[in-house]
Amino acid sequence: MTNTDATSADIDTALKNLKAAYTGLKPSPTTKPDKSKLQAAYDKDKAVTNTDNKYTADSWKTFQTAVSAAQNVLANNDATQSDVDTALQKLNDAYNGLTPTNGEKADKKALQTAYDKDKAVTNTDNKYTADSWKTFQTALENAQNVLADNKAVQTDVDAALQKLNDAYDGLTVNPDTKPDKSALQTAVNAAQALSDAAVTGDHEGNYPADAVTTFKNAITAAKKVLTDASATKDDVTNAVSTLNQTVATFKKAAITVNRDPLTQLVKASQALKEADYTSDSWTTFQQAFSAAQKLLAGKPSQQELDAAVTALQAAKNNLATAGQLPSTGGRGSGSSSSSQAPSASSSAAPSSSSATDQTTPASESSSSSNKNKYPNTGESQLSLAVTVAALALLAGIGGLAWFLHEKGKMKQE
Repeated sequence: MTNTDATSADIDTALKNLKAAYTGLKPSPTTKPDKSKLQAAYDKDKAVTNTDNKYTADSWKTFQTAVSAAQNVLANNDATQSDVDTALQKLNDAYNGLTPTNGEKADKKALQTAYDKDKAVTNTDNKYTADSWKTFQTALENAQNVLADNKAVQTDVDAALQKLNDAYDGLTVNPDTKPDKSALQTAVNAAQALSDAAVTGDHEGNYPADAVTTFKNAITAAKKVLTDASATKDDVTNAVSTLNQTVATFKKAAITVNRDPLTQLVKASQALKEADYTSDSWTTFQQAFSAAQKLLAGKPSQQELDAAVTALQAAKNNLATAGQLPSTGGRGSGSSSSSQAPSASSSAAPSSSSATDQTTPASESSSSSNKNKYPNTGESQLSLAVTVAALALLAGIGGLAWFLHEKGKMKQE
């Protein structure tokens, strides 16, 4: 350019050399293209399969071509940034263009449920290790992207769900931030002891079957938190609170009975006297009374208590009054039979003598009775004589019988 003596041939040669040098310019090794996005897309997409031909043949062929092209660009050390960007675009387009053969969209319900639950997890005070938290966050972000991708196929959804679940299970609590589980252990021990002692049934102090099942499930849930190495302080606190509430609810579920009707009937029946009633009716009553006392001393069911009230009341109503014997001078003035109230240890048989409830001396009663029975006409003396004669006759017959018996024995000897 500066040579005033240069010929046209010189100028043509210089131009040709300049164009060739310009065309031969190559990127410096220090300015290699960024392949990270292409690599990530390739790693994800190469795992996609076409099992059972779930994608149409055309969309699958286009996708496979894009995956191969991306692989070649990644392996080409001379690839420019333009080559990388073009390969990434084609790969994404091919992935989004995959068309299910049956035309159905991927089912994302399970992934959505897991994502909604896991996105609420926090790392307050760095309670989880950095690595486990980073893995979890990456999986959570991936799940969000798949959920937002209308072209996502079922394999993507399933893979995202698996990664999210694995990342959640892999969350590791920092050793220096592990919660104190002593209160939870104490609560579990107490609840387990209560559960072991609980009896399923309908008697007083028993528990309904559904209450026992609910209580055991609560204990199992608390034990799971107790053995969970990744459980947080909030997890432990909530477990203690929940278990304590369940214990209180379970205790309230214990079967209770109403003893009052039977208790009152037993007290009212204690004043009854055996001597006032016939032997048979008293025996039946005494059996019902003893059974009621035994029932009240134990832990009955409401049905048993109600039946005991019915039985005792019926036995009481059926008590038959014993017949009163006429008073005689031989019993003495003012004499009365012994009486006793019913008890669990009292005899079922009535007293040999009938109870009397007299307000006048026996001698007066006897005299009055005799006066009414034998008017003052001389009949009393005649009756007395007849009675004495009859007794003498009976004594003579008895003596004769004894004499004949002894005589017969002597003959046999």
